[in-house]
Amino acid sequence: MPRDHYIFHPDLRDYFLSLPAPVQNAVIDSRLEIGTLGELQMWAEHYMKSHPAR
Repeated sequence: MPRDHYIFHPDLRDYFLSLPAPVQNAVIDSRLEIGTLGELQMWAEHYMKSHPAR
């Protein structure tokens, strides 16, 4: 989904913007259809565990 989907979706905006830029980019690049806050949180948490900051 494009960045605008997360910026203009009232349920996703604050959480999406709280994520580090590399995680935001990974969400966008994944092209998944993430439509709920729970889905976004689960995806981001899984991604961050799989890709620890160096």
